[in-house]
Amino acid sequence: MKIQNEHINKINDIEKIKELLHECQENSKKQLELLHKVVSIAKLNNDGEILDVSLAYEKLTGYSKHEVVGLKANMPNEIEKMLEDATHGVLEGELEQVTKEGKVSWVKSVLIPMHDNNGNKIGNMNVYFDITDKKKFEYMSTNDSLTDLYNRRHFDDVLDREVKRSKRDGKMLAFTILDVDNFKKYNDCYGHMAGDTVLQAIGKLLNESLHRASDYAFRLGGEEFGLIFTVTNKDDALIFVDNVRVAIQNLNIEHSLNENFKVITASFGLIVVDFSKDNVDKNGFYSIADHALYEAKEKGRNQVVLHADNKDDLEFF
Repeated sequence: MKIQNEHINKINDIEKIKELLHECQENSKKQLELLHKVVSIAKLNNDGEILDVSLAYEKLTGYSKHEVVGLKANMPNEIEKMLEDATHGVLEGELEQVTKEGKVSWVKSVLIPMHDNNGNKIGNMNVYFDITDKKKFEYMSTNDSLTDLYNRRHFDDVLDREVKRSKRDGKMLAFTILDVDNFKKYNDCYGHMAGDTVLQAIGKLLNESLHRASDYAFRLGGEEFGLIFTVTNKDDALIFVDNVRVAIQNLNIEHSLNENFKVITASFGLIVVDFSKDNVDKNGFYSIADHALYEAKEKGRNQVVLHADNKDDLEFF
C-alpha cells in the first residue's frame, strides 16, 4: 500500500512539473509575443542581409517583413567594416532612417552578435530604439529655429573648445561678428516677415560659405551673426570675410533706406588670434571683435574691420 502511494505521489509530482513547464512555456511565449510587438528587432546573417523582423520594426519603418527580408540592412560602411571583425562585442550607434512614407527619424542601433551551439557567429541581432524626439530636442538646444545656424548658447561651447584647440595646436583662430546694416529700418519699411526672409537668406549664405568641419556659423541674436574658423594667417581671414561681405551685397535684396547702397549689406568686425602665443582670453576675443564691428559701422558700414593684435591695430578692407 505504501509503495502504491509513493508511486501515485511521483505521478502527481510529474504532472505538477509538466503543468509548471507548460505554464513557463506559455509565459515565455507571451513574453516573446510582447517583445515582438514593442521592441524593434531585425535579425541579420553574416552578410548583413535581413532574415526576420519584429512587428515593432514594421511599425517603426513602415516596411513589412515581406518587403525587407533578404535585403541588406541600412548601415554605414564603417559599421559594416566593424561587423566583419566583431565576434562577441556589442556595437552601438545612432542612425538617421527614412521610413517608407519618407519621414526622417533617428534610431539608436544596438548590434548584438548571434552564435550557434558551437559558438560560431551566424549573424547579428539589430535592436532599434526610436530617439527622434531626443534628437529634435538636441537640435533645438543648439540651433536657431529661423536660420538653422547654431545659436548663441552653442557658440559659447564651440568658442571654449576652439580656444583650447588653438592653445594646444598653435593654430590661428579667426572670429567675425557681422551685423545687417540698418535692419530696423528694413523691418519698418518692408515688414518683419520680409526681415525674417532676409535673415534666412544670410543664414543660408553663411552656412554654404563654410567647407571644413572646424568652421562654424552662428546666429548670435537679432540681425547679428558670427563665424569661427581656423586660418594660417590674418590676410587669408580678411579676404575670406570680405568675400562673404560681397556675397551678401550681391544677394541684391532691395533696401531703399540703406543710404549708400540701396540693397541689404552687412558690417563685419574680425579678430585673428594664436592663443598659444597671444595674451587674449575668450571674453576678450569676443569683445575685441565687437569693438571692430562698431568701428565698421562708424566708418560707413558695409566693410570689414580687422583687429589683429591690439585695440590700436585696426585694419579696414
